[in-house]
Amino acid sequence: MKFALILLIGHLGLCSISKADDEKTVDQPDPKAETTPATGVNANLAIKAQALIKSAMKVLEEDEGVVHLTHPGHSYAPKTQFLFFRKRGTRIEMIATGVFNSEKVDLKKGSKELLTELDRDNIIKYPHTGDYAVPMTDPNLGALDGKDGNDFPPPAEEKPKDDDSRPGYFEFGMGMMFGDIKTETASIANTAKITSNYRFPLLHAAYYSEYIPIGIEYDSYKGSFPTKTYQLTVVSSGENISNISFNYRFKPLFNRHLALTAKLNSLSDSFITNSVDNSLLNTKITGLGFGLRASLDLVSPVWVKQPKDFFIQMQGFYGEYLFYPSIHALDTGGISRGTSSSGSTASQYRLGATALAWISFIPIFKRWVFQGSYGMRAYSLKFAGTTIGEVGNPQNIAPGGTSKESESDYRFFFGFRLEDPIKMLFGNDDKKEK
Repeated sequence: MKFALILLIGHLGLCSISKADDEKTVDQPDPKAETTPATGVNANLAIKAQALIKSAMKVLEEDEGVVHLTHPGHSYAPKTQFLFFRKRGTRIEMIATGVFNSEKVDLKKGSKELLTELDRDNIIKYPHTGDYAVPMTDPNLGALDGKDGNDFPPPAEEKPKDDDSRPGYFEFGMGMMFGDIKTETASIANTAKITSNYRFPLLHAAYYSEYIPIGIEYDSYKGSFPTKTYQLTVVSSGENISNISFNYRFKPLFNRHLALTAKLNSLSDSFITNSVDNSLLNTKITGLGFGLRASLDLVSPVWVKQPKDFFIQMQGFYGEYLFYPSIHALDTGGISRGTSSSGSTASQYRLGATALAWISFIPIFKRWVFQGSYGMRAYSLKFAGTTIGEVGNPQNIAPGGTSKESESDYRFFFGFRLEDPIKMLFGNDDKKEK
């Protein structure tokens, strides 16, 4: 290791280490910077030193031989060697070496750090806050084992590894939905199921794993609104809708900006009314649909604010489509359009945008999410079997009836988004920041 260090010093030609320094094991960074203008060869060395500093990671702290470094945005192979140096005016001074140990997340700052372990047998000076570190070549290469000391390359920033996975996260939010319902029917049944401008509270939750490409989402809303029957009688009606979606995430495309997700969605829709005539019916609809979501990510779904970033970022846009090849519709409450709904189908689509905000002074919940979307759900219902009409109404509901119903709505929710809690608890496993 001493031999490798001497080779580095000779190759860069950028440091001067005195004999007194060799005898010291602990030293503080010299606050005095050289002010003499660099000319000729010295100017060239100063330019090289500045370029090396720009590509280097900063030392955050040293704790009993473990040095914490700023995270470069990618990881390193186990036992990757690092060289530590200190800026001395226009020059740099090599002070120690070490190896990559692990990564950690600072929950208070919401940022990642690299942990490196110092080679205690070859410490010239202990690194302190404000010093620098750069990765060296793989320890198995000849420049480090003495086989070929002339081909040691200059320290350079390691290129990010190819990583085609997508980051995991958990989010929870609450908001509002603003909706309209319309219906077209071939019979006298349910003709009054028309309303607009109603508002329901919205609940949203989602979890995507960091380690396997699956996730689950949950959305629900419910509330009541006034409706009118064909006799213009005002009655109270309500709706309760929930969606549970099981998702599979494909590998991202186009430099990780385009993300596709296959969806399997379970839908439950209950419409309840106080009406007792044919024009407005209690109906329960359930179904299982499948579809695809396409997301355009402008920044990572687990974006962390950097010093030059604004604290709010537009995270991305998405669009999705779901089709239900077979749904089950059943009228309850006494009046019924039939006992079977064979051949009924449904579809829905949604377009949305997501923004993230990073609020550093809030512990743990630093990343906040705001999402707005517009979508529509449409039913094509077909009924068969015996019908049950309104008591005392001579107009019976004809069997084999059909109807088309649709609901369009705007949804907005605000909440928090965390990295995958399992990853936060059990470590990063050398996965880079997405």
